[in-house]
Amino acid sequence: MKRYLVIFGIFILFASCSNSSSKNEEKLDTISLANSAKEKDKQPNRSISASSNNTQQDSVFKIATKILFSLKEQNYQAFSLNFHPQKGVLFSPYGFIDIKKSKRLSAKDFLESIERNWTLTWGIYDGSGEIMQLKVIPYINKFVYSADFEKAPQKTFNNIIKQGNSKDNLKETFPEAVFVEYHFNGFDKALNGIDWQSLRLVFERFQDQYYLVAIIHDQWTT
Repeated sequence: MKRYLVIFGIFILFASCSNSSSKNEEKLDTISLANSAKEKDKQPNRSISASSNNTQQDSVFKIATKILFSLKEQNYQAFSLNFHPQKGVLFSPYGFIDIKKSKRLSAKDFLESIERNWTLTWGIYDGSGEIMQLKVIPYINKFVYSADFEKAPQKTFNNIIKQGNSKDNLKETFPEAVFVEYHFNGFDKALNGIDWQSLRLVFERFQDQYYLVAIIHDQWTT
């Protein structure tokens, strides 16, 4: 009888240890699953951040493409629809933005200047220092859409490809803006790239939409 009791006791002890081991394994599995869940929670945040950046870039390029098309087609009414409703657009003929001398126009003033064929002062010519006085369309042809930028071989987002001998102050002037650059590395091979040209479209967000606040033409100047 005692022998049976001893055997029964051993059996109970073994079962108890086995049950305790199973509970410990369950706890470890629970901890492991919790840690895995935490890691998965971290991963979507990185994906959302990357997705957000891509969405911003895509949105800006989409608007920029429409702007270039309207300039190419000389549809200035469509072009003016992209002007910032409050700030208008600053036109800089060179890479260095001269806030005091560069012309800033609202959409209304821009269209009226074309309709009335006004001559405007856009700044000064680099090198000579002469006052730059041009009608709107000649200015656009020389210091905005001076090349077929819609087909530019290089384009970047928030990055300047090349700059001339003047200081670049885009980010200082528009710290809250984003911009795209369209770039031609040159047209005449004999000039070895000296005749490069860039066009930068600068945008700021207003009421959940991106609007043009500056349009900057850059090239090599002597």
